[in-house]
Amino acid sequence: MYETIIKENFLEEQNYNIIKSSLSTLNYTMNPSAKKDEYSTLHSYTIRQDYQNIELINKLNDLSVDYIQKTYQVKVKFFVGNCIVKYDLGRYIGNHKDWEPTDEWVLIHKKDPVHISSVYYFNDDYEGGDILFHKKTDTDDCIYRIKPKANSIIFFDSLQPHSTIPIASGIKYSFTNFYTLEQ
Repeated sequence: MYETIIKENFLEEQNYNIIKSSLSTLNYTMNPSAKKDEYSTLHSYTIRQDYQNIELINKLNDLSVDYIQKTYQVKVKFFVGNCIVKYDLGRYIGNHKDWEPTDEWVLIHKKDPVHISSVYYFNDDYEGGDILFHKKTDTDDCIYRIKPKANSIIFFDSLQPHSTIPIASGIKYSFTNFYTLEQ
């Protein structure tokens, strides 16, 4: 199990502000991997090469990979995700594990295992939206709860059950990735 780590002030302030200023103008759609039930009510914007701040997102990705490799003493084989997630009023994600090895979606699409997940937070000017970590996926037993600061990132074991609480006011913007390690 990989330890949960929070790193504050992850991006240089100027780069952080440039990306943050573009978030409200993006065209968000229903998360393509979301199930059509209450598990996920999220909308996302998948980063493409024509995104106006692609070089800054690439820098964020490079910093994340470097941080994982140095901190956890592992080698990142590749990562997937690369999307900005928008949580507006009432939005949340239910208790789950990222890429559970026995999940039907993972098996059907023949996905590689994911070992470490990351969530980067662009802002903290909203109510609700805290990330909760649980003992199991089928209960609401919260081990710990985190309300991250803007420009911080959380790294955690992808098999650690987690959820978020609904947004009560404001809009939360985050950036998620899922890392497969060399074994």
